[in-house]
Amino acid sequence: MRMVLRVLSVVLLLGLGVALIAQNQKEIVSVHLMVVTFDEVPVWQALLISLLAGAGATALACAWPLTRYRLRLRRARQRMAELEQEVHGLRTLPLGEDEAEDAARARAE
Repeated sequence: MRMVLRVLSVVLLLGLGVALIAQNQKEIVSVHLMVVTFDEVPVWQALLISLLAGAGATALACAWPLTRYRLRLRRARQRMAELEQEVHGLRTLPLGEDEAEDAARARAE
């Protein structure tokens, strides 16, 4: 089901992109950035570049928190494995003196 939704999403985005290009093929604009000016840029190219720049900026903004959470998760899993080993070690210890004496006698025999 997820694969079908992904394929449909990609097809829908491609269809919207083709429609955007077809409708704005002849429209020409000037793009003024802070330092650079681009003359005679098709509207669809300006929109596509701004979309990609926004997606890139969003990916960079989200990369740091995701990386931090992955590191926290790794540390938590390592700590959990250490604690599980400790619990396993405690389970194998005798509970009282009587059991310790019984274990010692069993080894001696």
